[in-house]
Parts: sequence; C-alpha cells; structure tokens
Amino acid sequence: MVVGGADRTMAYGADAAGSLAPWGVDVRSGEGEPVLPLSLTVGRWLLERERLTASGFHAISFGATPGGVRGPGERLAASAGRVAMLVMADGSACLTEKSPGYLDPRAKPYDRAIVEALARAEVPALDPGEAAELWVAGPRGPAGARRVRERPAR
Repeated sequence: MVVGGADRTMAYGADAAGSLAPWGVDVRSGEGEPVLPLSLTVGRWLLERERLTASGFHAISFGATPGGVRGPGERLAASAGRVAMLVMADGSACLTEKSPGYLDPRAKPYDRAIVEALARAEVPALDPGEAAELWVAGPRGPAGARRVRERPAR
C-alpha cells in the first residue's frame, strides 16, 4: 500500500489513477480518471517503474495531528499478516537560495528528522508551525501560496 499526504484523509482502491499534469508534467499513472493526490500519484508511478502494484492508496490530511497519522498507520499495518508500505513524505522547499521558499538553515535538520523518523517506522514529532514556515506541505498550501506572492526578490 502507498501512504501519503493530501488535502484530506481518504482511501483509494488499488486501481486508482493519478496524473502529474496539474504540475506541468504529462505523466499518468494507472488507468482511468486521475483521482490520486500528488503524493500518491508519485508513489504509484514509483511502483509502476519497478513493475510493482499496491493493494491500495491512503491519503492522510496535511493538517493531521501526530495521533491522526499514527492511528491510521497502525490500522493499515495491522490490516494483514504482512504489510509493506511505501510512505511518501514532503520535505522542505527552503533548502537553497533558489528554492521556492528561499534558503532557511532549519530546512536540512527538519528534513533529516523526517527521514530518520520514517526509517524507524515512527511518526515524526514535528512542529506544524515550523513545517508551514519551511514549506513542508508544499506551495499549494495557503501559507505557501501567500509566500510565493509576497516573497521579495533576492
């Protein structure tokens, strides 16, 4: 199964499709009408590249609390005798001076904390306010979109 962030928590079947067209790339993953959010579309595409399939796709709301992530994760992990999860996580868009959010020295340690927690199969204990400041939910979020418009030229 593939688990990733999205605007809202939702489950999709194994046959759900996605597209990168809204992000300017003519790439489709799966057959049928694209319904998967970006994280799950990328996850499906990664699996297809390796000729693998997912038993389902599960979106977790960007605004979910750590408990709101942990609970569904534990239920999914317990859903079968053996479960493999491809967990999609967003990193900061503030890693370089040319990044959409510009350079922020907190970005690399923040991303490292995400990677290390996922490697331990744990929910990262991260500050949502800091995540918004570091564009961790991506520029599609309201704060990120506002910063794109307001960011001064450097």
